[in-house]
This record gives sequence, C-alpha cells and structure tokens, in this order.
Amino acid sequence: MAKKQTPKQNKKKGYNNKTNKKTTPQKSKSSTNLFPLVCGVITVGILARLLFPLFNVGMWHDECAIAINVLDKDFWGLFNPMRFSQVAPPLFLCTAKIFTYLLSTQSSMHFSDFILRLVPLAAGIGSIFAFYHLLKNIFFNKFVVTIGLILFALNPMLINYSYELKPFSTDVLICSLLLMYFVRYNPEGYWRQFIQILVISSSMLFSFPAFFIISGGLINILVKDWRKFLYAVSAFILFLTFYFIYHLWGIMEFHGETMDKYWAAFFINWQNYFHLILNWIKTNFNLFISPTITIWILITGFIISCFRDKKIAIITSTSIITLCIASYLHLYPFAPRMLLFFSPILIILVCEIFDLIPE
Repeated sequence: MAKKQTPKQNKKKGYNNKTNKKTTPQKSKSSTNLFPLVCGVITVGILARLLFPLFNVGMWHDECAIAINVLDKDFWGLFNPMRFSQVAPPLFLCTAKIFTYLLSTQSSMHFSDFILRLVPLAAGIGSIFAFYHLLKNIFFNKFVVTIGLILFALNPMLINYSYELKPFSTDVLICSLLLMYFVRYNPEGYWRQFIQILVISSSMLFSFPAFFIISGGLINILVKDWRKFLYAVSAFILFLTFYFIYHLWGIMEFHGETMDKYWAAFFINWQNYFHLILNWIKTNFNLFISPTITIWILITGFIISCFRDKKIAIITSTSIITLCIASYLHLYPFAPRMLLFFSPILIILVCEIFDLIPE
C-alpha cells in the first residue's frame, strides 16, 4: 500500500500546494532579484492614484448625483432605488456615507469631495496588492509576475477610476479577491463550502459584477466535485434570492426603462458584438497596438490557460458567457467602464504567454 505523501514531499516534487500547479526547479527559484522593481512599480502605482486628490479634481455630474444620494439618504435609503437614475451597490454607498460621518466636520466640509472618494481610492490602492498576491499564486516566474503587476498598476483606466465616486475600482478589487479564492482555496467538507460561498456571495453588495466571477468559480467547483458544487450553488442561489427580493427587484422596477434607453447602444446583439468587444479592449486594455491584435493575444493566452491553468480558463470562459447573456437580456451593459472589473483576468491571459518563456 503506497504511503500518503505529505505537503513537504509534494513540494519537493515540484507541486505548489495552493494551486496544484506543477512547477520546475528553475521556476521555483529565481537567480534575479526583482523585488526592488516590484516595490518601485507598486510605489509608482500608488503615487499615480494619489495625484487626483493632490490636484483636487472636481466631480463630474454622475459623481455629483451619487454624492447627493449618499449625503441626503439614510443608510436604509441607500438600499432603495436612487435619485437621478443612479445605480450603485448598497454597501459601496453605505461605506462612503460612514466616511462622511467619521471625517466630515463643519470646519472641513471643503474636504467632502475627498472624503466621499476615499472608498474608490482605497479600493484602487488595495487592488494593487490584491492582484500582486493573486499573480504570485498563479505564476512562479518572477519576471511574469512583474510584467503582470506593471500592466495592472500602470493601467491608465484603473488609475483614472480609482478617484471617482463610482464603484468601478471596487469592482476590480472584488474581482481580484474572488479570483484568489477560487484559484487558491479548496475547502474540505460540503458545509464548509456552503458557508464560504454564502459569505463571498455577499460581495455582490459591494460589486454587481461579482456575480459573473462567482458564476465562473462555481463551474470550476463543478468540474472538480459535483457534490461540493451542489452545496456551493445552493448557497449562491439562497443569497441571490434574498438579494433579488430586497434590492435588485426594486432597482429593476424603478430604473429599468430609463437605464434601458440610456444603455441601449451597449447591449449585445448579433450585429454589434464585435464592435463592442473592440471598443472594450481599445478603451480599457490598450497594449499600445491594434485592438484586433490585442484580442488575438488574449485568445492565445486563453488557449494556453486551457492546458496550463484550467481554473483560469473555466472562470474566464464562464464569466464571459454569463456577461454576454446578461447584456443580451438587457440586464448588464457591455460598456467599457462597466467591464473594468475584467482587467485582472485579461492581464492574467497576457501573462500566460510570458510564462512560456523560461526564467
């Protein structure tokens, strides 16, 4: 009877216990110290996000509309439909309101713009560290991790939306954390899986697009263990039902017709899907080359992930499919800023290509 291998024995054979991804001794040990460069990239990324409050950039009309809702409504009111046709996750709004209570005084109201924007700013900075940790759990080539961090920390759109009173930078942070969970963790026990999925489902209170990433993660669980999938999907449906009844249904009833007209050009149909994809890539993920070439690079990275990182491939494909279905049903617009949450996945696909290069 063969002896059960310990985690240490597995590690010596070249397996990473967190991701079950086989590595080689060359990838697990690097002769080049890139840590100073990593620290430099993180520092530049943080400083770039701090330039907006330094220059006291004013709010545009959508931000002002959300700010009025945050300041005028009580906490329960933020769970109800908002004025001026605005839609945002309730806990994102409540957290912004908490900061106004904690930091605003009569003598410092001129800092109210900065205080209201602390949530997206903190999320923008925090997402750098979350994504860096995610990269280290997927790739063992330090050069690849550094490339991915550069593409993320210095992305102009991620920098821009880190100081805007909209939930887009929070979406990116939540996406990175959810990816980390589904890539790294595989809890033992069905009820433990149920409880964990129920907890992470609550991330939808901070970020609507969390739904797409969780859907991909659930399919990943199905591929590994269908019994765990049943517990996980039951937890997700339980939360989704409660959330739909107490929040989403009211939003759809109140804002449905208005939002449908406003986002009419950004709902996928059989004629415009390629144009919308090109616009998305050109706006959010500019590799300083043709958007069409960028799409082929991403497709190549996805194909590589199908053989080397099946978890990433499953989450990516499922998230895209559910996103396209939601857009086709006029439930979620395929607009570039609404898809900013997908940036971590796109960068990981690019890194898959660089990971083929020996360190």
